[in-house]
Amino acid sequence: MLHRVLNRDYMYRNFGLVLLIFTVQSALCQIEKKDGNTTTYRKDSLRVIQLLNFSQRSMNTQLDSVADFLEEALAISLALNSPVLEGRTRIKWALYHRTKGENPEALEQAILAQKMADSLRDKPLRILANSALLNSYLTTGDKEKALEIGLKNLALVAADPPSSDKARLHFDVGNIYVDLKAHTAAEKEYKKAIDMCQTIGFVPGEMLMKVKLGILYRNMGVYDKALKQFEITSDYYGKNGQTTREMASLGHLATVYSLKSEHKTSIPLYEKAIVLLDSTKGSLFYKNDLQQKLFIAYSILGDAEKAWKWNDAYVNLKKQIESEDRNKLTAALKVEYETEKLAQEKLLAQTQATLANNRAQANRYYLIAAIGIGASCLVIGLLLFYRFKNAEKIKRIAADLKESQRRLALEKQYKDSELKALKAQMNPHFIFNVLNSIQDYIISNKKNEASDYLGQFADVIRMYLKHSDAGSISLADEMESLGMYLDLEALRFEDNFNYRIHAENSLDTLAIEIPTMLVQPYIENAIKHGLALKTGAKVIEVIFKTENEEQLKCIITDNGIGREKAKIEKQKKGLGHTSFAHRATEERLALLNYGKQRKIGVELHDCIIKGKVSGTEVILTIPITNIG
Repeated sequence: MLHRVLNRDYMYRNFGLVLLIFTVQSALCQIEKKDGNTTTYRKDSLRVIQLLNFSQRSMNTQLDSVADFLEEALAISLALNSPVLEGRTRIKWALYHRTKGENPEALEQAILAQKMADSLRDKPLRILANSALLNSYLTTGDKEKALEIGLKNLALVAADPPSSDKARLHFDVGNIYVDLKAHTAAEKEYKKAIDMCQTIGFVPGEMLMKVKLGILYRNMGVYDKALKQFEITSDYYGKNGQTTREMASLGHLATVYSLKSEHKTSIPLYEKAIVLLDSTKGSLFYKNDLQQKLFIAYSILGDAEKAWKWNDAYVNLKKQIESEDRNKLTAALKVEYETEKLAQEKLLAQTQATLANNRAQANRYYLIAAIGIGASCLVIGLLLFYRFKNAEKIKRIAADLKESQRRLALEKQYKDSELKALKAQMNPHFIFNVLNSIQDYIISNKKNEASDYLGQFADVIRMYLKHSDAGSISLADEMESLGMYLDLEALRFEDNFNYRIHAENSLDTLAIEIPTMLVQPYIENAIKHGLALKTGAKVIEVIFKTENEEQLKCIITDNGIGREKAKIEKQKKGLGHTSFAHRATEERLALLNYGKQRKIGVELHDCIIKGKVSGTEVILTIPITNIG
C-alpha cells in the first residue's frame, strides 16, 4: 500500500496510521513468540513424559537403554526448571538403580525426589517419592525407616475416599509389619485394604490381599482363619480361570491342613495343585516342594507305597532342576566366552587395520616428503602395536582369572546341591523308623500309647517342615527338636528310659547356629546300638559347652552295652554291612566340612567304670557361628 504514496503531505497524513499498524504488528509478533515458547515447553514436557514411559517399559527387557532415556529426561527437566518433572525423573532413576542392585545410588535418588516433592507440597508426587524411598529402605534392610515412610503416605491419604491406590498403601504398610514380625498390626492394615477393595468393588485386589492375610494367619498359627481366606481365593481363581493363582491358593490351603495334621484332606489339594501347575508349565521348584509335602503326608498316614512314589518323583525332579541349572550356567559361560572372544577378535582386526593404514600413510609420506617422517611413523606404529599386545596379555590373564572364579563358584553350588539332596534322604529314614514303632503299638493293641506317640510324631514333623529349607538353625531350636525326638523314644521304651539335654549357662543358645540335623543321628545311633540292647534303666545325656570362643562341644553319653558288644550283636543278626544312617551321616559330615578351614570333628570313646565298659561317649566339635 505504501508504494502508492506520491507526495510528502500524503505521507505525513498517514504517518500516524503507519505507526499504529507497526505497533499492532509488533504486539502480535510478541504474542506469537510467547505462544511459540509455550508450545516448545509443552513439547518438551511431553518428551519427558514419553521418555519416562519408555524407561518404565524397558526396565525389565532392555535395562541398558533405560539410563539414556532418563539422562535425556533429567536434562530437559533441568533446562525447563520444572521441579515436578525432575522429581518424577529421579523416582525412575531410583527404580533403575534398585533394579541393577545399586542400592546406595537408588537411596540417594529417592531422597532427592522426596525432598523436591515435599518442597512443592504436591501430594501425588509426594506419595510416589515416598513409595520409592520406602522400597529403597526395604532393599537395604532398614525396615524401621521403611515403616516410617509408609505411615507418612497413609497420613497423606487419610482424608481421601476409598480407592485402589489407598488400599495399596495400607497393603504396603501391612507387608512391612509382617517383615517386622508385628503380626497384629499387619492384620489390621490388611483388613483395611480388603475393606476398601470391597467398598469400591475391586475384586482382584481383594483376592490378592486375602492371600497375603491367609499367609499371615498361617504364620501366626491361626489355622482356621487361614483356611477361610484360602478357600475364598482358590474358589474365585478357579471360577475365573486364573489357573496359576488357583494352584498357589490350593498349595497354601493344603499346607494349612498339613499343619493341622489333617493329611487326608491335604493330599487331594496337593495333587490338584500339581495337576494345575503341570497344565501351565509352572515353576519346577514349587512342584518339587509339593512333591516333598505329599511324601511326608503319605508317610504319616502309613501309605508307604505312595510315600515312596512321591519321594522318587521328588528326588528325580530335584536332580533334573540341578542338572538344568548347571547346563544353563555352562551355556551362559560359553556364550559369554564366545562373545568376549568375538569382541577381542574384532578389536584386534580394527587395530590391525588401523596399523595398516598408518603404515600405508607413512609410506606415502616417505615417498612424498622424507625418510625421517616415514621412520617416525613406523616407530609410532610399533609402539602402538606393543602397547596393544601388552593390553591383550593383561586382558587374557584377567579373563582366565575370572573363568577360574566362575568354575569355583559352580563347583561350590554343585556341592551345596548335593548336601541338600543328602539331607532330603536322611529325613525319610528317620520318618520310617518312627512309623515302624507306631505300627508295633497298633499291632500290640496299645491304642493310647499309639495315640501319644503319633501326636509327638506330628510335632516333630511340624518342626521338620519349619526347618526343611534351612541349612542351619539356632542351638536353641536344635535342643528343642532333640527333646521332641527323645520324647518319642521315651514313649517307646516307657519307664526304662531317661534323658537329659543341657547347655552351660555361658552359652547364648539363641545366638549360636549349627547345621540342621547334625546331632540327632548320633543320638539315634546310641539308642539303637547301645541302649536298645541293654536291660534295665537306660540313660542318655546330651551336654553343650565351650572350651574357647571358637568351638562348641556336644558330648553325648549313654549307659548302653558299648561298641564291642554292639558289633557282636550286629554280627549275630547278620548285619555286617554299613547301615544307611551311618553312611549318610558320614557323607553329610564330609560335605559340611568341604572347603572349610574350621571343620566339624567326631570322637568316640568307651565309658570305663571299674575296668568295665559301661556305655559310649561321642564328642562333636562344632565351629561356633553366630546368627546374623
